Formats: sequence, C-alpha cells, structure tokens
Amino acid sequence: MTRGLTATQKGYLDDNAVIHETLVQISYGGNSVYYTTGLADLTGVSTNYSGGTQTWSANNTIQNVDTIIEKTFGVTAPQALIMTGDMGATLGALGVSALNLPNIDTEFYIHRIFRNLSTYAEWGEDPIELFAGVLVKKSYTVGVDTEVLQLDLQNKSRFYSKVSQLKVLKGLGAI
Repeated sequence: MTRGLTATQKGYLDDNAVIHETLVQISYGGNSVYYTTGLADLTGVSTNYSGGTQTWSANNTIQNVDTIIEKTFGVTAPQALIMTGDMGATLGALGVSALNLPNIDTEFYIHRIFRNLSTYAEWGEDPIELFAGVLVKKSYTVGVDTEVLQLDLQNKSRFYSKVSQLKVLKGLGAI
C-alpha cells in the first residue's frame, strides 16, 4: 500500500501503531453525504472531491466495503458497498430515496485515513484516495426490522461521458 504515499505518510505508518478508517462520500445532484467507518466523527478533513473541509459522520450503517484492487488507469475496477439500517436517514440529504438513487449520476469517493491506536488521534496527513466511481446497480431489501442496500460501483474512467458501456451486439437485438 506504500505506492504513491508521501514520505511523511510512510513515516507516520512506520512509526505508529494505527487503525484505519474508511471515508465514504456519496454525491448526487450537487448534494453530498460524508461518512466514516470509525467510532467518532471527523471534523476538518478534506479530500480532492469534498469541496473543502467537511465533517465526516461516524456511520454504523456501512457494513462492508469490498477490498479495493489496484488497477491501471482505464481498466475496469468494480467495487461494492453494503449498508444496513435506516436508509432514509443515511441518504436523506441527497434528496432521493435508496430506490431512486440514479445509476451513473450518483458518485462515490472512498478514502482511507489512520488514527493512532493508543491516543485515537487523527493523523495530520491527507486522506489516501482509494476509489472514485459511479453507481451502476443497487439491490435494496426491506425486512420487518432491517434494510439492506447493496451498491455496485464502477470506477469513473469507464463512464467519462456518462454513457453506459453495456451494449447489445449488432444483429442480436433485445432478448
């Protein structure tokens, strides 16, 4: 994971016992929500996509973020994110319901930060960008006492013109 990190970031990770947190930004229609998988909110943290410093809310609805595989530019890099809980509260600031999150127009940015294990202090380094992409598929299950939202994401380089890469071969038509 050291590729692309600054000398200061590498030094921090070498010299400290750390735990990691994942930052997830979901953006649609000019609105964004900012979440961290950590135990406490983060304040004053900015990324390349956050438009300045933001408060990243501790969100226990994020249940799983797939392992992000490093790929070269222009290569397909799918990602999945699973959330459980009250999706109205989680996604309400976007102005849409979980079922109405539009594919390709809903953007996701995933970053990693670290905290010192003994003091739980945030590191002072820039968050490490892991993924920038768009929503391509959602599966939403509502039970009696639980909601599960699985979001399948695709890296942005595949959707640079916001046109789906899924095509029907000539002569086959719709099935």
